[in-house]
Amino acid sequence: MYFLLGFKNAFKGIYVSIKSGHNLRLQFVAGAYCMMLAPFFAKSRSEWAILILTISSVLALEVVNTALERMCDIIEPSFNKIIKAAKDMAAGAVLICSVASIAVAGLIFFRWDSLQQLLEFCRQERWYPLLLGILMIPSAIFMKNGKKCRNTKF
Repeated sequence: MYFLLGFKNAFKGIYVSIKSGHNLRLQFVAGAYCMMLAPFFAKSRSEWAILILTISSVLALEVVNTALERMCDIIEPSFNKIIKAAKDMAAGAVLICSVASIAVAGLIFFRWDSLQQLLEFCRQERWYPLLLGILMIPSAIFMKNGKKCRNTKF
């Protein structure tokens, strides 16, 4: 029973992080689009594994950053240099992981033959670029809608 409770609490934590973290929502959408385009670019199981690990690492680190920031805000509501430094370090860790993820995306997604394959698929299957375009609307709404959650009760 405690095992299931742990999952429930973890999902609540992810939910609160998504609701309160604009960067997490942006990274979530970017990761989703990467996964929708990956079938054209990720040619091996290793590339799929690297892509999944990279996306999940950025998302997980952003959740940890959000948790640290909220905890720091509760511990010291007013400005504190040490708290600011801790928040900046956590944000720096997310930045390092994000830059690495951009490098991974560049290595996987920027291949001329795969791009040609995607373009040919889009010419034959007109629904796919239409779907990607239509999904931009809920993605934009998802990225915009968030709350500043300081003391969220579960």
